[in-house]
Amino acid sequence: MYVDCPNCTVLVIRNNVIAGNMAEDSGEGIFCYQSSPTIQNNIISDNYAGMGGGGLFCRQSSSPAIRNNTVAHNSATDHAGGMFHDNSSPTIVDCIIWGNGDDLDGCLATYCCIEDND
Repeated sequence: MYVDCPNCTVLVIRNNVIAGNMAEDSGEGIFCYQSSPTIQNNIISDNYAGMGGGGLFCRQSSSPAIRNNTVAHNSATDHAGGMFHDNSSPTIVDCIIWGNGDDLDGCLATYCCIEDND
């Protein structure tokens, strides 16, 4: 799912299963580019990205609110399979982040269950 919406005032991605996707680049589960959606109550699993952020990738001043999601069993050749950010500041709270190789790269999470505490 690609999200590029710099002028959106409200964008919510809620109650979805985002699974089994593959890309040569980054962010095959959800890729936020210059956007700040609320990403809540989703299952993001079994996605693969050739670069980074197989589950979730935030880029270019994105500031998504990531709450109550399960991000599991995603992978990437480079950077984290779970979540990766580049020049962004996601807020990650109350998530299960498990089995992604490297679960987080460049991200901070609070009140989360993280397998290897990257």
